[in-house]
Amino acid sequence: MDFTKDQLDEIQFMMYRFRDLNSMVPEDAYKDIVETIDTFLQRPDYKEQLTCGSVKNCSMCCHDSIPMGMVEGRIMKKFIVDNNIPFNKERVILQNNNALLKWEDKACPLLGDEVDGTRLCTIYENRPLICRTHNSGSHPSVCLPDNELNKVEVMISAVMALTFIAYDLESPRAEGEVPELTNMHEILKDL
Repeated sequence: MDFTKDQLDEIQFMMYRFRDLNSMVPEDAYKDIVETIDTFLQRPDYKEQLTCGSVKNCSMCCHDSIPMGMVEGRIMKKFIVDNNIPFNKERVILQNNNALLKWEDKACPLLGDEVDGTRLCTIYENRPLICRTHNSGSHPSVCLPDNELNKVEVMISAVMALTFIAYDLESPRAEGEVPELTNMHEILKDL
């Protein structure tokens, strides 16, 4: 993806604005990041590069692990519990067993079952950052499960930078170590 000078300036401004996120209450910092990402992704100059949305109710990207930082994991778990959100417990068990899984068994436990050709995310408005930020820029046929080609994901560097900052919230560690991450199926295993 090529950026214009204005876009690069905006990215630099965003990174400057968020340099002090680790001094905020982690949940507040996370909410600020989500708001910024959602606003950024609504920009027409980024939306026009995506094919997501051209296929109604596509769930291709929902058949993979859903990584998140520890703060986001706590927020997701609280939201699911507080709102009594249903999820597929069988998929949680399968995914936590680290076995080789069929494509369907890799589906996010919060992806609803197919009804009339439609599968919807049960927490879409509160979905994790990875779900907000990874979008396809390929022809929709590339995203079919039986296609041997890998789908091409559009990852906007400013948005990805904010995602990694969110992963890093409340993760004290030695310099050079990677932040501790969890997965959706891991936060659901004891519910």
